[in-house]
Amino acid sequence: MTAFVWWHEATAQFKAGLEQYYFMNNNTIAINPKAWYQSKSGWYVEGRYNYEAIKTFSIMAGKTFDHKSIFSYSVTPLAGAVTGKFNGVAIGSEASMDYKKISFSLQTQYTVSIENRNLNFMYTWADLGYSLSQTLSAGISLQQTNCYHSKGQSEAGLFLMASFGKWELPVYIFNPVDKERYSVLGLTLNLQ
Repeated sequence: MTAFVWWHEATAQFKAGLEQYYFMNNNTIAINPKAWYQSKSGWYVEGRYNYEAIKTFSIMAGKTFDHKSIFSYSVTPLAGAVTGKFNGVAIGSEASMDYKKISFSLQTQYTVSIENRNLNFMYTWADLGYSLSQTLSAGISLQQTNCYHSKGQSEAGLFLMASFGKWELPVYIFNPVDKERYSVLGLTLNLQ
């Protein structure tokens, strides 16, 4: 990862975004809002609610390293604090790569409870997508959660994302052929 970070271009302008995700299964709907800002020099901060646990707020900060060309990438190492029903600290990263019509994104985070180490967990969400048109992409998704001293849980899914200018509407279905299936509906606004 160190070599990857050294060969980058500085970010040319600020970026910001608002994201709202709804996790829905047969019994519940969980709301997960997120707001983020990235400065012209690549410094990054985001605030999230209901991400690590229900009724929990987290703030993460780091620096983005990116490069834009035929093969583009972006890597943001992050560290932050978590408070609410879950209290602790977190480290992680957000990364994305694009090559022609193929895209890959990976978000990973290790979260440590300051109250009970049995609550510690590692979480990864990966998407591999293909651009069907300028406004529509589809692909596969994988989530992996590993809790302290327990067997990890993997959930595979499919996604479809529509883009309209600065707006994106992603729709995910996880465990699509299982009784435990659930969906994630998102609405994001990207500002520059």
